[in-house]
Amino acid sequence: MNYHFLIKKPLGGFTMKENTTTEKTGTKVAELYFQLLQENKWEEVVKLYDPEALKHFKSMMSGEENQSAEEFFASYLQQMMDFASVIGDVNFNKVNIIGSIPEGDMLHIMVRTVASVGEMSIEKMEVLSLKKHGDGWKIILSGKMEGMLQKLELEQQDLRPNLYLVK
Repeated sequence: MNYHFLIKKPLGGFTMKENTTTEKTGTKVAELYFQLLQENKWEEVVKLYDPEALKHFKSMMSGEENQSAEEFFASYLQQMMDFASVIGDVNFNKVNIIGSIPEGDMLHIMVRTVASVGEMSIEKMEVLSLKKHGDGWKIILSGKMEGMLQKLELEQQDLRPNLYLVK
């Protein structure tokens, strides 16, 4: 696959730019990510994530101490899919990688997904952000996920003083 994306010129207008080899490698990570999600291979999905992001996620979610950050995140993904499957089977019917946008040591992959949960069909545009990690790319937590973690942290801080008042 050869992806293209538009770059805005400083004085207006757009120009087409072909992805570099580095960006193509990032899109391969995105393709593999969605394939592994479809196959419910959580331990393999987790290997695509930035290890520091997983440690941060586990610390914010107060994960079990006897689980590694990778095991904890794989368990979390499994639970989320189990929750969704109450409605019906979860399937990624179509994944279309539209293009990528490099930003320093980051690469943002634009993806249109069409998924179904039971009889319900969901079409969604999303950005999968990757960070340079050695010779390859690792997925980082989305802004939405980061926001959820920050909200949980604030709620935990709000609850802490009240815990000391209970006798």
